Amino acid sequence: MFEIEDKITLGIFIGILANIIRNIVGTFSYLIGIQGYHIWQFAASAYLPVEEAKSIYGLIVGSFSDYMIAALIGVFSVYLLLYVGFENYILKGFFIGGTAWLLIFTIIVSTGISKINPNSVGGSISFLFNHLLLGVLIVVILKKYGEVVFNFE
Repeated sequence: MFEIEDKITLGIFIGILANIIRNIVGTFSYLIGIQGYHIWQFAASAYLPVEEAKSIYGLIVGSFSDYMIAALIGVFSVYLLLYVGFENYILKGFFIGGTAWLLIFTIIVSTGISKINPNSVGGSISFLFNHLLLGVLIVVILKKYGEVVFNFE
């Protein structure tokens, strides 16, 4: 389908692609009421007052932040898998997504960087699921389209 030889560009592209899919699931969770906030509102509240997080400006800031973090996770994943290999790649995807969730929600929420706290069980589990999904999607897409960088046989 496509060939990207640069590792950082590949990681950025795959992180963003996986995040599009994850955001579809997250938006559905938000719309049906499982999550009290959309991930973009959560991200925007780190930069803006809570009441502005739901505004169009908040959604722009939050979506940019969300996609930048996903791109960073994608780049990290490329280098991790180059180093450790693709054996048990689905498990590694869960590890990547779980680590991202743990770091983001433990650090950002507990330090008060984000002014929104997903303090419901449904919201916390939904955000965890979405990050696990992101990690798995990243490694699955890398496995499928990373032939040039990873020299798959």
